[in-house]
Amino acid sequence: MKINLLLIALLCLVTLSACEQNAEISTSKKYNKEGVSFNYPGNWEIAEDALSDGGYQISVTTPGNAVFLMRIYKEANAVVPLDKFSKLLSDNFAELLPLGKSVTNSFTPVTRVKKQWNSTGIREKFDISILKLVIPHEREFHAIKKSGKVAYLISQVAVEAMPHVESGFSLIRETFLIE
Repeated sequence: MKINLLLIALLCLVTLSACEQNAEISTSKKYNKEGVSFNYPGNWEIAEDALSDGGYQISVTTPGNAVFLMRIYKEANAVVPLDKFSKLLSDNFAELLPLGKSVTNSFTPVTRVKKQWNSTGIREKFDISILKLVIPHEREFHAIKKSGKVAYLISQVAVEAMPHVESGFSLIRETFLIE
């Protein structure tokens, strides 16, 4: 499986964007297409919704610099385990960062127990340096298998913006379904 450049470019773009706003959970929107459904905050937007690279890709962006990505494949086409997927995406992101550099500090396990699914995923802590400014970030990766499909769920945010977006990330994770 090849990680497409649009996914990496989107991650690079949101890394360098504006200040974050609180996730508007009370005005949440519903996404339901191609056998995938989830709710997301009312002030967030679907930035990408397309067939891409042998799979289906959805990206939800916040008003600031956070992003929640979903890549869905038929299970037979998703031959990359989560640890390799996360490392590949991280390496590609670092290579394509338009300004500054990205340095991974750690990859650690993280467990999410949700109503619809359970997952032991991977949390990546990394820094983006632009000139002498260092911005700590987190990315979280999960792989959910159901109905002959695999969905990779990826969230990314600057650590300082986490309090504004975590409830939105949780909303998407809590309501995410593959049919």
